[in-house]
Formats: sequence, structure tokens, C-alpha cells
Amino acid sequence: MACGTPVVGVNGAALRENLQDAAVLAEGSPEPFARALEQVLTDPSLRDRLNAAGLERARRFIWERTTAVVWQAVEDAGA
Repeated sequence: MACGTPVVGVNGAALRENLQDAAVLAEGSPEPFARALEQVLTDPSLRDRLNAAGLERARRFIWERTTAVVWQAVEDAGA
């Protein structure tokens, strides 16, 4: 995403939450995943939308924020 590349991922809670509308999510078996890849490869407007949405979404995932979230979790755990 951070490179402006469309993302196809497996439809699971963590990816669904983090990727949101910046990716095409498919069920984990080969056929749905292949269909999702084909969709991204053959639909220029979808590809353009995913590129833009992915870049925007990736901007939210920076190391400073990650560090702050992890540190807060450690503090909350009483460590």
C-alpha cells in the first residue's frame, strides 16, 4: 500500500480492520483469491482507487504511532 500498489488480502478480522476500503479482501481459498487478483488486474478504475486509498491508509501506520500504542499497552499491563 505504501508504494501505491493495490492490495489483495485474505478476509480476516485484522486485515479487514486495518485495510478497510484500501484493499480487495477475498476468502482464503485459492479460487476467491484468484478472482480478487483478476479483478484488480483487469479493472483500471478499481486499481486507481486502491492505489490512492492505499497510500492514504498507509500514512496512518507510522513507527512513532506504533511505538506509542505498544508502549501504552505495556504500561496498561503494569509492566
